[in-house]
Amino acid sequence: MPEILDTVANPDFIIEGWQNELVALKKQNEKYLIVVYKEINKKDGFIITAYFTKKIKGLKNRRIMWKK
Repeated sequence: MPEILDTVANPDFIIEGWQNELVALKKQNEKYLIVVYKEINKKDGFIITAYFTKKIKGLKNRRIMWKK
């Protein structure tokens, strides 16, 4: 899915994960695409999981690392 890579490259915001991973969020229509990923360095990393949700209230309480 190209939307997953686009969410990591151009997120609306990135929040701190639970175990040193990052969580990228990008709004798509009425839902958010959530991509949980880990960076090895600035050029390498891997995606752990991705999913759509309408409920991001709990995620927004986490520390925001970057915002558009």
